[in-house]
Amino acid sequence: MRRGARLLAVSVAVLAWAAVGAILADWSGLLAPRSTAVAAAPVDDDLCALRQYLPVGNDARCAFPIEQQGGPPLEVELRQTWVRVKPPVLSQHLRVGPPGAASPLVDLTFQSAATAQARRILRLAVVPSGTGEEHLVYVVGQCGGTACGRNEVVIARWVRGRMEELLRRPVGALAEIELAPGRVAVLEGSGRVAGGRFDPRILRTFTWAGDHYVESGFHPFPTPSATSRPSGATTLGAWRWPTV
Repeated sequence: MRRGARLLAVSVAVLAWAAVGAILADWSGLLAPRSTAVAAAPVDDDLCALRQYLPVGNDARCAFPIEQQGGPPLEVELRQTWVRVKPPVLSQHLRVGPPGAASPLVDLTFQSAATAQARRILRLAVVPSGTGEEHLVYVVGQCGGTACGRNEVVIARWVRGRMEELLRRPVGALAEIELAPGRVAVLEGSGRVAGGRFDPRILRTFTWAGDHYVESGFHPFPTPSATSRPSGATTLGAWRWPTV
């Protein structure tokens, strides 16, 4: 009897301390992996504030790091320079390479006018792959303005200093992007009648498959009314990732 009572008391004490330990671990964050909190954090889809129109005559520069596979972080730099004010001509230089390097790994130039094909970078962002490396995402408008009838989405990564293009996809008018770890959503189409034809709004989802991006979703997207979107909201607004 006494031995049974002692075993019961020890068992109760062990369970009680286990419960206390679980509570303390929960408070300290040990039972909630940090990756969960990081994955839930929003990914900035406009690191260089390209949604805000750059005033004519004002040059701009932005730079940020990007993690590559098998090597130290690289630096992504976008320089925007007004080559001419009247009529306005904007030149954009996209460079990727080791910080401070005189010769970058990538050096691309886009110009809004006075060329055979006017082009402009409309979005520039980094999306985490979920495996340690990061991918560069940018949207190029096939025109000289900030809203283009034809756009192209490009996703690239760097492996030991070598660029690998993971996706290059022409999309329709008014292309917008929204990012999540390992996924890129592209919203294309104006949702209006243009040239006698309706331009539908389509949401395409591209998911990282380990060595390239695959189209994993294709959904019609409703056209928001002017009163349904708060001032300053992005095109996708309160959109949430669909289940695909």
